[in-house]
Amino acid sequence: MFLAPEYAAAWNNRGFVKLYAGMYDEALKDLDKCLALDSSFNCAWNNKGYICYKLGGKENLQKALAYYNKAIAVSNKNYKPYWEYKEDVLVALKKRE
Repeated sequence: MFLAPEYAAAWNNRGFVKLYAGMYDEALKDLDKCLALDSSFNCAWNNKGYICYKLGGKENLQKALAYYNKAIAVSNKNYKPYWEYKEDVLVALKKRE
């Protein structure tokens, strides 16, 4: 049972716990639900970026970069992401060229 099904932060937090446990597919479902409720939830975009970074491969790295950019775009200037791997994604993509 989920006590706050319309509370975006709850979905992000649950997704973060699953992410941390390495349950990436399940985490993505929760993060997508969070973003369906609030598309400006920067942490959820950032968490999705981290998952794609960890999954690796060119397609996932491209997704990671897009998600990190979206997290930045919907954030205020003081946003400090929990996962800071955007530069690592850029390096990994450059190596694949």
